[in-house]
Amino acid sequence: MFTGIVANVGRITRLVRKQHEMQMEITTDDAFFADLTIGQSVMTNGVCLTITANTATTMQADVMMPTFDTTNFKYLKINDAVHLEKAMLANGRFDGHVVMGHVDGIGKITQKQLVSQTLWLEIYAPEQINQIVSKGSIAIDGMSLTVVKVNGPRFTVALIPHTQDVTLLATKPIGAVVNLETDILAKYLLRGVTK
Repeated sequence: MFTGIVANVGRITRLVRKQHEMQMEITTDDAFFADLTIGQSVMTNGVCLTITANTATTMQADVMMPTFDTTNFKYLKINDAVHLEKAMLANGRFDGHVVMGHVDGIGKITQKQLVSQTLWLEIYAPEQINQIVSKGSIAIDGMSLTVVKVNGPRFTVALIPHTQDVTLLATKPIGAVVNLETDILAKYLLRGVTK
């Protein structure tokens, strides 16, 4: 389980695509992976990945086809930057919201607007929109954000200057594809209603 608070930004340094899986290596500028071991989890752009090998500054993981097919991992290239977060400690501070690292699908950035110091983003997400509510939580590329407004198949979030500075979302252009994980409570409620 994760909180959606991005702890670091890494870069893709190796990608090996096979028929039904992809192997990935991620490298950081600092010793982000030093306290982790094989088998532990790291959220990468919102996807919970299991470490298969690591050093203090690198991590390797396997990506299975279902993950590849339903996330923006299919668009990754060498040197692309990704958000990273270690699994939450049971005795740690809970600053975001409950994020499982199980991406529900992808959305597309359709509008960007800087108003004063706030960056407003509109995201088109028709497949997930019935699980997204105004003032609810959403994870975008692993970032815990609050939904400002839902409008048809689109929703809006707002990024404060700190979030713009320490994460990648502000740098993504219109048309960029992002990973989305809706709030776990919305999924259970929807499942109960549609049973």
